[in-house]
This record gives sequence, structure tokens and C-alpha cells, in this order.
Amino acid sequence: MKVPAVGTYVFECDDSAAGWGISVEAGRPAVLLSNRGRRYLHLGQLQESFFYVPKGTKQVQYFWSGGPHKVLGSDRKMVTEVATSDEVVVIPVPAGTDGQVWSFTPHAHGHLWFFNVPNVLAASPDSLLLPKELLTADGLLTPKN
Repeated sequence: MKVPAVGTYVFECDDSAAGWGISVEAGRPAVLLSNRGRRYLHLGQLQESFFYVPKGTKQVQYFWSGGPHKVLGSDRKMVTEVATSDEVVVIPVPAGTDGQVWSFTPHAHGHLWFFNVPNVLAASPDSLLLPKELLTADGLLTPKN
């Protein structure tokens, strides 16, 4: 899909419950924004997907409807394995692992909604797009004078 200018764009599609897939050029930021009221039907399992755990977060809390998955910390070691579905999942954040990028692998979800971290999943840590206010608050972005 060609866009008219450099910038941030939102692409929405209605797959009519037929499933969906997406391919993105290497080096291009692209994220999946979770929608609280919408279930997703994608084709097969999603690749490892990354999300940000803000500084000061003591627990990662989310609603999960989907298959079993592993939650990996920023060091790519397993924090926990989740086998439940259609439930709220609460994962304690080990000391020193907040303010970092974590991931899910492998996973196939119909519904994912984070309660206390940004509802953004990315294919790599480098392609994660986060709100400027959060980046500034966590010291990852220096405000310009």
C-alpha cells in the first residue's frame, strides 16, 4: 500500500471473519493495536510479538482469549507460561525488568487487552511505536528545548 507522505498511518480492515495476515518490509515500524471490543481471527500463529512494560509496573495485567503462550522478559527468558483462555492474566514483574520490552511467543489470540501497559504489539523491539508522553516519562526520549 502506498502512502502520500512520510508519517504515522492507521490501517483498518474488516476480514469478515475470514482471517488476515500482513507482511511488512524489514526496518519498517508496524504495530498491531489491540481493540478492546474486537476479536481477531488471523491466519495461524503470530510470530513472536513484543510489547513494552513501563517503568514502575509491578504486574502485567491483561485479558486473554486464545491458545497457550509464553511470556518472555527482555532477556528472552521465560517469565511464565499461560495456558488459560477467556480470563484475566496477572504476571508479577520481577525487580529490574520494568521499563523494558517483553514478548509473547508463540501465540494465536482472538482477544487481547492489556489493562496497564500500552495495547501495542510489534514484530520486533525496534519496530515498537509508543506514545511520546510514555517515552518521555520513562526517560527514553529527551524533550526538545
